[in-house]
Amino acid sequence: MCAIGRLRYEVLVAEMGRPEGHTDHENRTILEPMDGSGLLFGAFDGGGEAVGAIRANLVGDEGIDEEPVRDSRSRMAA
Repeated sequence: MCAIGRLRYEVLVAEMGRPEGHTDHENRTILEPMDGSGLLFGAFDGGGEAVGAIRANLVGDEGIDEEPVRDSRSRMAA
């Protein structure tokens, strides 16, 4: 998870200059509360450096509200 947090910081803060919540400037990482309940997937180059990442959170995971999911499903069915 630390490699993914460092990648987020490098891309979002260092390269793009975006102010991001949950930024730890001292350790140069961004780790979000939903990381703890989600599934994190990382892509790494031959030297072990993180080059991409995604997170999947399921409805019912901590911090995930079911209401927006229900709303989007009802809009898709209409």
